[in-house]
Amino acid sequence: MPSEDPERATVPELLVVLDRATAALVRALEDLEANALIHASLLAGWTRGHVVAHLANVADALVRMTADARAGAPMSMYPGGRAQRDRDIADAARAPASVLRDRFVHSSAQLSAAWHAVTETQWATTATEAELGSMELGRLVALRLTEVEVHHADLAVGFGPQDWSRDLLSSCLPLRVAALARARHRADAHHAIDGTWMLVCDELESQWRVTARGDVVEFSGTDRADVVLSGSARDLVAFLLGRANVEMLAVRGDVRRAAMFKRAFPGP
Repeated sequence: MPSEDPERATVPELLVVLDRATAALVRALEDLEANALIHASLLAGWTRGHVVAHLANVADALVRMTADARAGAPMSMYPGGRAQRDRDIADAARAPASVLRDRFVHSSAQLSAAWHAVTETQWATTATEAELGSMELGRLVALRLTEVEVHHADLAVGFGPQDWSRDLLSSCLPLRVAALARARHRADAHHAIDGTWMLVCDELESQWRVTARGDVVEFSGTDRADVVLSGSARDLVAFLLGRANVEMLAVRGDVRRAAMFKRAFPGP
């Protein structure tokens, strides 16, 4: 079974990449016109302000979660649940653009400071989060890097999937494949859709065979699959994160089952 946790030795490197990605997003926000955040993002129902508010709120949550994990306490990204998360985003998004940008900058700086104080050994600290389950603390860095670069593209400000960093793609893709087991347990997963899918990324010289039967997911073998989905690391990441359709990939085998993949494994 592949792991959603990055290799421990790579976490400090991912943190450096995250700092660069955050700085790029800050520069993009500074270049926007005063009223730009009230306009629609690429996410249905969210303005750009909602995206920035979400990123700021999550940064605050990650600071708290890091402290909890280092203290041996359970972590929670959204202590008030998803409904409270949505209310907090909506409330924060109403702030003037300058206030919202400043809050994102401050929250991101606080998170960076907290994470640069964590030693390489401490990144292996095991903690439990309500939705993510048992995990090493270092997973949070990989998740945040994914979130910053992907939501930067969601803002529709001239930065797109073609600009995602090589570090994001090489680290994110195997972790997103591993997350398919958790996606299968979502309430909106269609357990009647089963089969075996092979995800192939020649660019990274990697492939993953994913089998779903009911709510059980297995990663094993490299032989027969009902359908093979091939693409670049960028296209596969975009597909797994719901930013691209299966038509972006090369499909071989059961085309109908290929089209059902995101119903079988919803998310991100």
